[in-house]
Amino acid sequence: MNNVAGYEPVADDGGASSSSTTMAVVWPASRLSPVAGHVGVKFGQTLLVWGGYYHMEEEDDDGALTLFEGYRSPTSLFVYPAAVNDGCSPNKLGPRNGEGDVWIEVKAMEGDVPPKNSGACAVLCNRKLIVFGGFTDRSYGASEDRSLNLLYELDLSTLQWKRVPYRSYSHEELKAEKDIEKVPTPRHKMVGWEWDGKAYFFGGFGPLPSICSRQFSFLTDHAQFTVDPSSSYALSWNNQLLCYDPNAFWSAVPCGGTIPSPRAAAVVVKLTDRNQVLLFGGRHNDLRLNDIFLLDMTSFVWTEITISSMVPQGRSWMSMARVDQDRLIMYGGFSNDLTPLSDAWELDTTRWEWRQLPDSLSGKGRLWHVGTEIDGNAYVYGGVQSNILSQNEVCQYCSDMLILPFKPRTLVEQCLNQLCRSYGSVLLENRWLIEQLPRDVRVRIEKRSALLQDARTNQFKARPVPSTAITSFADILAL
Repeated sequence: MNNVAGYEPVADDGGASSSSTTMAVVWPASRLSPVAGHVGVKFGQTLLVWGGYYHMEEEDDDGALTLFEGYRSPTSLFVYPAAVNDGCSPNKLGPRNGEGDVWIEVKAMEGDVPPKNSGACAVLCNRKLIVFGGFTDRSYGASEDRSLNLLYELDLSTLQWKRVPYRSYSHEELKAEKDIEKVPTPRHKMVGWEWDGKAYFFGGFGPLPSICSRQFSFLTDHAQFTVDPSSSYALSWNNQLLCYDPNAFWSAVPCGGTIPSPRAAAVVVKLTDRNQVLLFGGRHNDLRLNDIFLLDMTSFVWTEITISSMVPQGRSWMSMARVDQDRLIMYGGFSNDLTPLSDAWELDTTRWEWRQLPDSLSGKGRLWHVGTEIDGNAYVYGGVQSNILSQNEVCQYCSDMLILPFKPRTLVEQCLNQLCRSYGSVLLENRWLIEQLPRDVRVRIEKRSALLQDARTNQFKARPVPSTAITSFADILAL
C-alpha cells in the first residue's frame, strides 16, 4: 500500500499545504491504485476523480493473507489532464494500458474533510465540487449500515472543504414542527447533476426513513421508498428528486408525468439545450433496467421514452456520455445475470434509436466506473471487472483509462504533445529553443514538459516529490 498514490504523504513535511500554494504530485498512471465506487466530474478538459475503494490483500504478522477494504484518501483529488495524455496515442481505439498517461494528485487537506467514501454522487456547481451521500468505511461510526446523508463542498479555488451543517432537534421540537430544516435520508448510488447553480439528485439506496436517526427531520415527501426484500436491515430503493440550493437548503421536488420507479446505480445525462435530463437503467430489487426517461427541468414532468427497435439489455453501474448534440454513448455495466458488460451503445436522441458499436470500441467488461465526455470523446475510468456480488472470488478492480474516440485531436495538439514527450527535458534545459513561439504555446510546452518530467521522477519513489509545475488549480486547467 505504500507504493500506491493516494495512500501516502506527498512531502517530507507530511503534505502540509497552504491556501496560497497548491500541493500537487504528478504520477505515472501505473502508480495509481485500482478503484471502484469513486466519483468523477468533468472540469474544463480534465476529469476530476475523488473517493472510491478496492479490496486488497496484505500479509499479517504470521504471513497469512488478509483481505480488507482500502479506501482512497479523502484529502486526495486526482486530476486526469486529457489534453496532455491524448498525445500518447491520439487515434488509438479501445482501452489504454496506462503507459505514458499521467495523473495529478492534488491535496485538499483543509477545512471539514469528508470521511472515506464510496458510492457517493458529485456534481460541479460554481467551481465547487459538491459531494453528497455515499457509503463510508468501518472506521466511521458504529452503525450496522454505513450510508451517509452528508453534503460537502470542495472549493476548487482554495482547495478547502466545507461540510454543510445539519441541525439536530429534540423530540419536543420535532413534534412542534416549527422552523424545522429537513434533510435527506442517508443513501448511496444515486445520480446527480447541476442546473442553474443548484445540485439535483435522484434515487439511490439506503435505510428506510423510519429507522434513521431521530435527531433529524427527514425529507420523505414526493418519493417512494421500496424495501429491499433481501436486506435484513430495512434498506430501500427510492425515486425521490432532491434539490440542494447553496443559497437556501434542501428540498424534495414534486414531479409529474410518468415518474421512474425507485432505483439505484442508474445513469443520467444533461441535455442542456433541450432543458431536459435523460435517465437510463439502474437496479430495483433484483431487476436491472433498460428504460429511458426524460425530465423537463422547467416543469419537472417526467416522460418515458419507448423504443421499439433493438435495445441494450438491462444493467446497472454503467456510464453514459454525450459526445455531440444528438448522440449519447453508453458503456459497460452489470447485467441481470451478474456479468460485467463490455458492450458500447450509441443512442440517437433525435430518432430515439439504439445502435451497438463495434467490438473495437469496447474493452474488457467493467462496472461501477466513472465516465464523461471530453472534447467529443468518451472517457471511462476504473471500476470492477468481475462479479462484484460473488462470495467465492476476490473482485478484480482496475485503474486503466478506456477511451472511446469519436473526434480526433487537432494536429496542433498532437504535435505539441509529441514534442513535449520526446524532447521536453531538452526544451526545459534550453528554453531559447522556444523563445520565439507565441507566449501561450510556449507556456503550454513548458508546463506539459515539466509535468511529464515530474511523473518520470515519481515513477519509483516511495516518497514522491511535489510538482513545481503546478502551483494552483488554474495551472492544471491551462495545460
